[in-house]
Amino acid sequence: MDKKHYAYIDVIRVLSMLSIIILHSASYGLRDYYFSKTWHILNIITSLCTCAVPLFFMISGAMVLSSNKTDNLGYLFKNRLPRLVFPLIFWSIACIARDFYYIHKNLNTFDLSQLYEELISIISGPVAVHLWFMYALIPLYIVAPFLRKIIASKKLIKYLLALWIIACSLKTYYVVMPESFKMYFNFDLFNKLNYIDGFLGYFVVGCFIHENHLSLKLKGALPLILIMTALIAAGTCYATLKSGEYSEIFKSYTSIFVISLSTLLYLLAASVKRLPETIGKIINYLSSVSMGVYMSGNFFLGIMRQEGMTFNTARGFVLCTVYTLALCIIFTGILKQIKPLCFISTGNKYKNPFKK
Repeated sequence: MDKKHYAYIDVIRVLSMLSIIILHSASYGLRDYYFSKTWHILNIITSLCTCAVPLFFMISGAMVLSSNKTDNLGYLFKNRLPRLVFPLIFWSIACIARDFYYIHKNLNTFDLSQLYEELISIISGPVAVHLWFMYALIPLYIVAPFLRKIIASKKLIKYLLALWIIACSLKTYYVVMPESFKMYFNFDLFNKLNYIDGFLGYFVVGCFIHENHLSLKLKGALPLILIMTALIAAGTCYATLKSGEYSEIFKSYTSIFVISLSTLLYLLAASVKRLPETIGKIINYLSSVSMGVYMSGNFFLGIMRQEGMTFNTARGFVLCTVYTLALCIIFTGILKQIKPLCFISTGNKYKNPFKK
C-alpha cells in the first residue's frame, strides 16, 4: 500500500508547482495599476492559483496519514523530517547568500554579525517569504502519528473536519460582514482553536478524500470551480477597493472559499486514474522536481529583480513565469544529478542516471 503509485498525486504536485510560480510572478502586477485590464486578469488567474499551497498540504496529508510507516517514530525522524529540514536549510542559506551578495554589490558593505544573525534566524522562522510553508508543514509531519489515531475513527475524522469548516467559515464571514453584523460572528471559542482552522484541516481532508476514493468528474466539478473562482476574484476586487490597497483577504488559505475551491480541484484531480505513457513520464519527472521548484522559485525571482527585470505588466508576468519555471526545473534537475547536493537541496535520494 505504501509503495503504490497514484497518478493523480503527481498531477496535483505539478499543478501546485505551476500555480506557486504563477502566484509569485503575478504578485508585482497585482500591487500596481489597480483595476486595469491586466490587474483583473491577474486577479482571476491568482484566484484559481491560490489553491497551490492548500493542494500541496492535501497531497502531503494523503500520503503521510494513509501510510503505515507514519506509526514508526524512527522512520519519521530518520527519513521523513530530513527530507524537509535539509532542503529548508539549503535554500534558506542560498537566499541569505543571494541577499548578502547584492547588498555587497550595491552598497559595497558586508556585515559579518548580521550574516550570523540571519543564519541563526533560520531556526525561528523563514528568512525568505516563500519558505514560510515549510514552517507549517514540518509541525504537521511531527504530529502526524497522533493524527493517524484520530483518522482511524470515522466519527472523529468527521468531527475534526466539521470543526475546521465551522472555524474557517466563521472567520471568513466575520471579515466580509458589515461592521454592524460582525458581533454575531465573533465566537471567542473558535478564535482560540487556531490549530483547527490552520493547515491541519487540509492535511486531514486530503487523507479523507484519498482513503475513501472520492472524486468528481469534470462535468460536475467545473461549474462549481468557476463559481468559487469568480467569488474569490470578486471578493478581492471589493476588499481592494474598500481598503485602498491590494487585499488578499478572500485569497487567504483559511478562507472558506479557498477551502471549497481547493477541495473541488482535489476531487477533480482524484478522478485521474492513469495517464498516457508519454504524458505520464513528463508529469512523473516534473513531480520529482516539484519540491525543488517550490523551494527555489522565489530565489531565482529575487535574482532577476536585482538584475533589473520588471514584472508588473502583462508581458512581464508571462516572461517572469516562464523564466522562473525554466530556471527552477533546470537547476533542480542539475542538483538531482550531483550526489552530495541531491538530497540536501531536493529531499530526493540520489539515483545514478547511468545505472539501470
